[in-house]
Amino acid sequence: MTSRTGTGAWVSSGELDRVITGTHHDPHSVLGAHPGPDGVTVRALRPLAATVTVLLADGRRYPMEHAHGGIFGVLLPDDATPGPGLVPDYRLAVAYPGPAGDGSDGPAEPGPETVGDDPYRHRPTLGEIDLHLIGEGRHEELWRVLGAHVRESGDDGAAGPDGPPGDGVLPAGGAVPGDGVRPADGVRSGD
Repeated sequence: MTSRTGTGAWVSSGELDRVITGTHHDPHSVLGAHPGPDGVTVRALRPLAATVTVLLADGRRYPMEHAHGGIFGVLLPDDATPGPGLVPDYRLAVAYPGPAGDGSDGPAEPGPETVGDDPYRHRPTLGEIDLHLIGEGRHEELWRVLGAHVRESGDDGAAGPDGPPGDGVLPAGGAVPGDGVRPADGVRSGD
């Protein structure tokens, strides 16, 4: 069975479930921005969120639809991208349910929005060879691929789907592929 995440590319419900449970081997293939023939599909995992909106650098807003288990999605139109196959600079505006307060049994109104970066907007910094060598315990330059390094997102010289390069710190995680990283008590209460 497949389901449409918002309006855009189809993703199987099994893949969505693996992302939600933290067992997907490549969450970047589902979450974040994905250029396609109809535009750029953006997906985000925000469990417990009431609303999630893509906020472009120029102030335009694109509300995301709840697709499945805390995964939201939207298809950005062509005029929202810097060019064919390119991903615009965007942030996520997220509102969580506020207190009901009015004594009704209906759903609570969304609380205030918080605007933040979407970590899946950036390309992974560990390649397949790095993951293979780390898995075998034979990677001889871990300091180059793990931890936080000051760099530009365009350091590799490629234009890439991230849009214009920017200075900053790009951290690389050390999670074993296929195993999700989550709190020891198993609680996932938003990002």
